[in-house]
Amino acid sequence: MVSEDGGLLQRGRPEDAMKTHGEILRDSGMRLVRLDVESPQRDGGHTYERARTLSRLGLQVMGIVHSDWLAPYRGPWETRWREYIGGIVQEFGQTVDYWQVENELNHPYHSFHPSLRRELRRRLIAIGCGAVKEESPEAKTVVNMYSYLGFGPWRLGYLNQLVALAESGIPIDVLGIDVYRGTYAPGGPSMYCDDLRRAERRWQRDIIVAETGFPAPWLWRPEEAQSLYFRELFRSIHDDGFVAQSPWFLGTLLYVYGLDRPTASPEDHFGLMHPDGRLKASWATVVDEARRLRGSLERITLGVTSHVDERLAPSTALDRSAQPTDDAQDTST
Repeated sequence: MVSEDGGLLQRGRPEDAMKTHGEILRDSGMRLVRLDVESPQRDGGHTYERARTLSRLGLQVMGIVHSDWLAPYRGPWETRWREYIGGIVQEFGQTVDYWQVENELNHPYHSFHPSLRRELRRRLIAIGCGAVKEESPEAKTVVNMYSYLGFGPWRLGYLNQLVALAESGIPIDVLGIDVYRGTYAPGGPSMYCDDLRRAERRWQRDIIVAETGFPAPWLWRPEEAQSLYFRELFRSIHDDGFVAQSPWFLGTLLYVYGLDRPTASPEDHFGLMHPDGRLKASWATVVDEARRLRGSLERITLGVTSHVDERLAPSTALDRSAQPTDDAQDTST
């Protein structure tokens, strides 16, 4: 249903809204959507319907599974973790292409206990990735790391642990790098080319930017700053030759395809949509860069982390004014 101002009016089930957003993502050149998933037995099938809707639209899905409900990890938590992972992989089946086991285990805010306990990290990853492969040998496993300070001793220590786990036979297929220069780290996206080269030299396997984004609620023109960030991000990774020279780089996932919240916290302003659901001008920048890089993106995945239907009201206007039309000028070469 199209509203009088040209926005698309969504009513009804969250998965209906997800379908609309999935179509926007697909038509904009995105190939993969990363999102938290939960067992249908726990959430009534809500996240399964989200994942299935995206998959049916031709998008790949990366599902993130968490163990925080097992904290502080006492008693038979290992058995429960293995059974939980095996069960959710079985329930989602081929709807999910990549399974991310845990999220930023070296980040004290997100993963308090694992960030402080090396052996706990090892067991979570080993059991989780092993359970994924036992249930679905063809699925890809992902383990990500928070690298806001580049690859100093603390971050390098966690990367070294992941390398050791992979070399010992733990089935980690892809290393996810979460990078936020210009927000939680000094520098800017022009440094990502060197950051990724350092990580890749140590990892020597498939690698993906699992999260990156830029919030700027304190700036006079935050959308312009966000647009500049994404433009520099793509040009650093692609134009500086990293993609052409890398045999392992899989792509970049933008954080976050979802709504800003009207607060002063930077954490609530990573979104590519306004609080009322209108797509930001920075989204048009992302789409323009995707079109410009169409040739090099043939083997590279561009995607998003999505928090759409969890944060959209049942009736939300989506302004497509920031969405290039089919007759927009194609700047790809």
